[in-house]
Amino acid sequence: MPSRDAPEPGTADVVGYAMATVLYAVGSYLLIDRRAFASLLGVGGAALGGDERWLVPLGIMGNTLVFLLPALVVASALSLAGRRRAALAFFAGLGGLGAGILSVDLRAYADFGRHLTEVLRFASLEGGGRAAGGIGQWLWPSLEHVALSTVVVALAAYVCRYALARLMRRASRSFRGALGVLSLTGVLAGAGGPVLLAGGYEHSVLVERLFAALPLDLRPTRSHVQHFTDPVLDRLSVSLSRSYKREFPRLLAQHPVRSTTHIPVAHRPNLIVIVLESLRGDALSHTWMPRLDAWADRGLRLTDHYAGSNYSEAGLFALLYGRSPLVYHAALDNKVKPDALVLLERAGYDTAYFSGHPVVWMRREEFLNRHTFDSFVHYDKGPWIDWDRHAMSSLVKAANAHRKRPLFGVVFLISSHFEYRYPEKYARHLPVINNVHFSVTHMSSLGAAARAPLTNRYHNSLAFLDDLVADAIDKLDTDKNVVVLTGDHGESLFDDGRYGHGYSFADVIAKTPMAIVGPDVPRRRNSDPSLHVDVLPTLAHLVAGQHVELPDAAGRDLLEPGPPRTSLLLAHASFDHHTADALLVSGSDRLRLTLGLYKPTVTLRGFENRFGHVLRDQSRSAADAEHLVRDFSGQLLIAGGHPAH
Repeated sequence: MPSRDAPEPGTADVVGYAMATVLYAVGSYLLIDRRAFASLLGVGGAALGGDERWLVPLGIMGNTLVFLLPALVVASALSLAGRRRAALAFFAGLGGLGAGILSVDLRAYADFGRHLTEVLRFASLEGGGRAAGGIGQWLWPSLEHVALSTVVVALAAYVCRYALARLMRRASRSFRGALGVLSLTGVLAGAGGPVLLAGGYEHSVLVERLFAALPLDLRPTRSHVQHFTDPVLDRLSVSLSRSYKREFPRLLAQHPVRSTTHIPVAHRPNLIVIVLESLRGDALSHTWMPRLDAWADRGLRLTDHYAGSNYSEAGLFALLYGRSPLVYHAALDNKVKPDALVLLERAGYDTAYFSGHPVVWMRREEFLNRHTFDSFVHYDKGPWIDWDRHAMSSLVKAANAHRKRPLFGVVFLISSHFEYRYPEKYARHLPVINNVHFSVTHMSSLGAAARAPLTNRYHNSLAFLDDLVADAIDKLDTDKNVVVLTGDHGESLFDDGRYGHGYSFADVIAKTPMAIVGPDVPRRRNSDPSLHVDVLPTLAHLVAGQHVELPDAAGRDLLEPGPPRTSLLLAHASFDHHTADALLVSGSDRLRLTLGLYKPTVTLRGFENRFGHVLRDQSRSAADAEHLVRDFSGQLLIAGGHPAH
């Protein structure tokens, strides 16, 4: 008979299974691709500093313990019931399955920011299997992970169970019981520890990204969601917040253009993008810019075009990256070079930038500089009109030079920015205000009386730019140059009761002209909604002579037929990096939002009209709310890099 002090096999086994669970959880962090996972969190290849270096391992180990808890509970119960073989089999089987699923999920998220459940759901759709990379891409690695995890879990359990049985042979009954309780408590504490410690980290954005990226977020619900007396708006707020939280890690973990992405070269025209400051949607007309209006009729004109944002740096970002301005800070934080420059350099293009606009401006200097472009021509001596003259003459010289490689040139002109400058001979529209200065005049203090004289100044600056740009285009060989003309955003001239831009997404601010003229560009007008992010896929088409798939692009190829857009998400990431101002355009609805960039929060700012004014009637039907949520989720997928078809 066994001695009174001999431990019951079940007690030693329970402690052994608990130890095996903890050991596997610790090892799980060592086995994953930590660099890929850190990149997912938005820190790129940089090391996490301070307390943040414990963030990823604690989070992963905590989730691993949760996935192994069912196996631990079942194995412990069977061990205490005296069924040791069944306990080991169940622990190995359930533990291996849970650990394997967790491992595959982390791999899926590290690869392209999607949880395994979303991959499977997407793959189950018609044609989704191919888009997700094929079922085999996920099936066999999943089986391998589960099989490997099962073997490792079984070995860990067997070794720990055997070692504990020997160590506890002479331990007292009370000690054994206390050790059993302590071991199970330790597992539960390890599983819940990351949740309890989450509020103690300095950088909450990493906490939010981590918990959104992990398969299980065990934190108690936090009151980031607004509450409305209207039950439909209340549910809408909750649903929008849920969608944003789901997509948050993918949105903010921006990566460089994939090394496998190339534009096949069939044609080699120079590609010239001319951007005019604060160019209103009605500016390119026979009345205000007759020469460029006539020129634009020779190619593709987009008559319902949005810049995608309401500030200069964001508009240029959308043009050069082909990505939503919502991810502005995320892309720059991760040192991502503009997609257009990368892809066109791979296609054999030289790149050049011409402007007198301030170099340092709201982080724009991080992607418009002497290192990102092959040639960076910046001239800011004298008045603004001289800056623009120098930029256009430099462009013409570069485009007409005998070149071994075609040119991708970007020109950014400033004369049409408030205070709207022009040479004296263009003072055609009078009267004008002469005592307004960008650096000292508070535009919010200008009333209705300033509308006519300020509008005259603006139209005079347009007349100057009409001649300046048209003269430059006339000097270019029409058979060798594709020219894009647009604005960085629009401008309000008291249309909505205010002047300038940046404060709202009123149509007059969010919209700007867009024209593309050159060889192989069809001559037509397109009244479907378009965006700055569409320019890069369209230029790729012109170079390749056919549609080119750009996996990370958020825009559409405007030369490829497709259904018109029914929704848009306009955005501007705040200068302090904390929030993004956004407008969801869904059919006739325009919902103003504030989106968190440190935490995945959504604040509803109300429904607006096309002037950016809040509507008196904020009520919506349940069907309308569901439609808004679907469109919001779809726009987040596009902004996160899901191809826009």
